[in-house]
Amino acid sequence: MPALPRRRRRQRSADSLEELGLLQHELEYGRPMLDGFESLEQMEDAWDEFGEEIIAKWIRVFAGTRPWGWWFFDHKAERPVINPRATTEFIERHRRHGFLHTHHWPRLQQDETEYLEDRGLLTPDELARIPFEEVDAEPWQVAMRGPRRRRIDAK
Repeated sequence: MPALPRRRRRQRSADSLEELGLLQHELEYGRPMLDGFESLEQMEDAWDEFGEEIIAKWIRVFAGTRPWGWWFFDHKAERPVINPRATTEFIERHRRHGFLHTHHWPRLQQDETEYLEDRGLLTPDELARIPFEEVDAEPWQVAMRGPRRRRIDAK
């Protein structure tokens, strides 16, 4: 089945995210802060309109990661579950709109930066800003000890 064409995102002004208000949180994290979108379709329309701006600002602060909306609406794939202790019930309890994108401790899924790097999805600027740590351990052991990078200060 061919992929449906995506709507072209409009160029927006620098302060256009203010229009979203608290709804921006739901696009970034997959859950509302207070009142959320009325439907998934409404949420997707907002992502189509504001997604590029959200991604750009997100990457400036959290290089090597992506907001929930990017994973759900653009990438449409989950990172692998790597925690051998994660039960199906636990995993299902943490899905948002049927989609798993977590930052739990202990880690459930493959590290975001590692996943994006392995698939060539990081920008050259991001790669230059991420302090990678070489790890000689099994993936589940790395997952149990936490992330391998630190938060990047916004510029």
